[in-house]
Amino acid sequence: MRMYGGNNGASLCLSLGDVVGVDLGEYGEQIVVCVSGEPCFSRVVGRCLVSVSTIQSSVENELIGLFFLFDDEACLSILNLGDEIFVYGKIPEDIIAGEGLSLTLLN
Repeated sequence: MRMYGGNNGASLCLSLGDVVGVDLGEYGEQIVVCVSGEPCFSRVVGRCLVSVSTIQSSVENELIGLFFLFDDEACLSILNLGDEIFVYGKIPEDIIAGEGLSLTLLN
C-alpha cells in the first residue's frame, strides 16, 4: 500500500497499486525505500494490528491521516500536515487541538 499527500495539500491518499519510484523531472524524484528499520516503525513491526481509525481535521475538513493501534497499546499515526507526511507514535496534543482532530474507527 502507498500513502501520499493529496493534490489539495491536506488529505491523505491511499493506493493499492504497485509501489514504484517516479522521476519528477525538475522537481526531483520519488524513491521507494524500506522504512521498517526506522525507530517509529520498528517498534510496531511484527506486532498484531488491533484496529485502524481515520483521522479527520475539522480545520481542513478532510481525512488527513490514519491511526493504527497494535497489541500492547503500541500505536502509529500517519498524518498529512501542510502537504508533508508526518509519522508519530503519539500525536502531540498541540496538533490535536490546533487541527481539531477526531478519530473514527474503521470496521
